[in-house]
Amino acid sequence: MHLLERALNSVFNQTYKNIEVIVADDGSTDGSREYLSKLEVDGKVKVVTMPTSMGACVARNFAIAASTGEFITGLDDDDYFIPERISDCVDAWRRSTNNGEQIAGIFNPIRMMFASREKVAFTSPRVTAEDLQKENCVGSQIFAPRSHFLGAGLFDPAMPCWQDWDMWLRIARRYGDFVNSDKIGYVWDMTDPGAHISNKPEFAIRYGYQLFMHKAEVCSFRGRIGPIAALSNYSQVGLSAAEYGALLVGGKAGRAFRHVIKRTLSDKHVERLYAFLDKKRK
Repeated sequence: MHLLERALNSVFNQTYKNIEVIVADDGSTDGSREYLSKLEVDGKVKVVTMPTSMGACVARNFAIAASTGEFITGLDDDDYFIPERISDCVDAWRRSTNNGEQIAGIFNPIRMMFASREKVAFTSPRVTAEDLQKENCVGSQIFAPRSHFLGAGLFDPAMPCWQDWDMWLRIARRYGDFVNSDKIGYVWDMTDPGAHISNKPEFAIRYGYQLFMHKAEVCSFRGRIGPIAALSNYSQVGLSAAEYGALLVGGKAGRAFRHVIKRTLSDKHVERLYAFLDKKRK
């Protein structure tokens, strides 16, 4: 529960104060419900409580439905915001739309914190629907008008993985490009091995992959390389020789190598190897 407290404190401490905080409790049993009830009584949050765990998509959709603000952004309970995150997103939205251009939303560079290293991801200045058909280039959370979430159909509970990627692609196809705020605003805490990577069985991840390929209308060989690279993030998924070959031909030999390492070594040893390689590069 301490991670949830850290996440919420990072929202309460935002420099931008006009924020409605909605927490979706997806059937928690660790004391979070009592903690959230106290915050709700104090007027700090609005709590949407699932009677039993119904999955991230359903919980997010109920939270969005309960919201009243003009814009929506999200935060996973094991991550946290930089204090200026919302202010930076609001400023980036205003800059990007002052000339009348329609955009899908704003995303931030994300600091990824590992046990022995860190890196910054999602730094592309602008991401199109075509880009998103090949790769999730914006991360797990965006800042966008509430109407964009509703207009794109909300998160799809049928997706066992890649729900965010699927959602961002649908929003981009309907509303335009995503624009980078150019300022780190979100921290992924990856210090716990397996954080942000689903522990669902291989068949569920494979089903999500096939469903995404169908919904994204990925047909070409080149178009398959990005989703296959995303598959390689899961150590429980065994890639075929053809999939390894696609990564090599598609210029993603590093992803193929990392997948082999993940399948061979423990999470702790993988992190040690990455930290060693980072030092060698420097």
